[in-house]
Amino acid sequence: MEPDIRLSDASDAAGEQVTVELESDGADVWGYRAEISYDASVVDFVAASGVDLPDPQVTDESGTLDASASQSSGVGGPTLAELTFELTGSAGDSTQLSFDESNTELAAGDEIVQPSAYRAGTVDVGEGDPGECDLPGDVDGDGQVSSLDATKTQQQIAGLEPGNFDEACAVFNGDDQITPADVTPIHQTTVGTTV
Repeated sequence: MEPDIRLSDASDAAGEQVTVELESDGADVWGYRAEISYDASVVDFVAASGVDLPDPQVTDESGTLDASASQSSGVGGPTLAELTFELTGSAGDSTQLSFDESNTELAAGDEIVQPSAYRAGTVDVGEGDPGECDLPGDVDGDGQVSSLDATKTQQQIAGLEPGNFDEACAVFNGDDQITPADVTPIHQTTVGTTV
């Protein structure tokens, strides 16, 4: 049976980097060439590094990545490379990392073969973790809770750009969403009422 070739899935918040593994289930893989397409409005290619084979030679033209590597001895079930992408899209965006089958091949045993299967990977841009907050309600990070923090929170809820805004400090009810119910505790904090 001919070996397959596949890409893993990954996800993180916009602006972060993710690593996708390029793998095969072949018994004696000593080289490969993989042409992979992706949506350049969602991710940017950053780097590639070899794992069970040497670092690949890479050509990247926005939206198409061509990677290849070889060595003198074969490896069973190798992770061929790790591909790093920066998530440049917005939360909710996604791109499939798909193989161009006519330009993807494996060197296994004493042959150059077409993989038996090509499994695409998916990269998703998520919301991310808003992180920790040292002073709940202090959304502008000035060290105090004021009516300006409540105003900025209302602007955020309305979809406006409030400028310097720490989402973690705007969430009071633990649901990880900023809603009008989070504005009241900020007002209560400014007047010294128990939240």
